[in-house]
Amino acid sequence: MGPTGNATLDCFNRYDIEKLLKLYSSADYDSQTEEIPPDANVEKICKQFELDGTRPRKYWHDVIKTDMGDLNQVTFVTQLTPDRLERLAKVAETWHGPMAANFYVTPRGVADLLNSYCSDPILSKRANIQIHVTQTEGLFYPSNIMRNIAVEPVKTKYVFLCDIDFIPIPNIEDIMQRYI
Repeated sequence: MGPTGNATLDCFNRYDIEKLLKLYSSADYDSQTEEIPPDANVEKICKQFELDGTRPRKYWHDVIKTDMGDLNQVTFVTQLTPDRLERLAKVAETWHGPMAANFYVTPRGVADLLNSYCSDPILSKRANIQIHVTQTEGLFYPSNIMRNIAVEPVKTKYVFLCDIDFIPIPNIEDIMQRYI
């Protein structure tokens, strides 16, 4: 069952068109995720890992406009790939405060990601989730870089860094808020 038409339309209307135009005009459409060659040894793999860690990344913050509300709240921050979007929706069911999610995605996959996001019955209703995209490049998933890109534009004073596979317990925000 899909979201109401109004929630979906509101979500699409929050697209930051200027950022999306910059994304599409500056993205490297020829970049591809590399694969480990069958003859690779440990030394080659380690060298590639090191290279991937120092590679400059193309990323875009806040591709959907947000309203983060009270800046004294805690922001749930995560990083993921588009195939994990359903996990973000699961988190959004229990975490009602601000969220920030950085997606590792190909330039051609951004439109599909945003369409899926705005078509989700839970996510489409939320205006307090920052969506960032980082262009896929290299051999390894850059989890630390992805996390840092996700945290950088957070506007609240506090963040809760969490893997997308961990669903927060209900009311954890209230518990955290009591201690800050």
